[in-house]
Amino acid sequence: MNLRSVAAHGLFSADMMAHALQCIEPDRATCFCLDAAQTTQSRHMVLDAVADTLVMPALFPGPTAGHVVANGNNFRFRLPEG
Repeated sequence: MNLRSVAAHGLFSADMMAHALQCIEPDRATCFCLDAAQTTQSRHMVLDAVADTLVMPALFPGPTAGHVVANGNNFRFRLPEG
């Protein structure tokens, strides 16, 4: 679900990613992915779209809000500073 204001954009990613490692390795599926190929394709599409956007994944250990940052051909999950 997207959250938008005039100055900011965020995404509640639900269970699209179970761990921050899936930003670095988006092809990595979990045992809970019923269709690993479709899940991987969706993850790549969403990560491409939300680079540098605030993301709030439901399944990451706290704190769960951070930014997906482009890192070459992959991404990383960066917690807010402060």
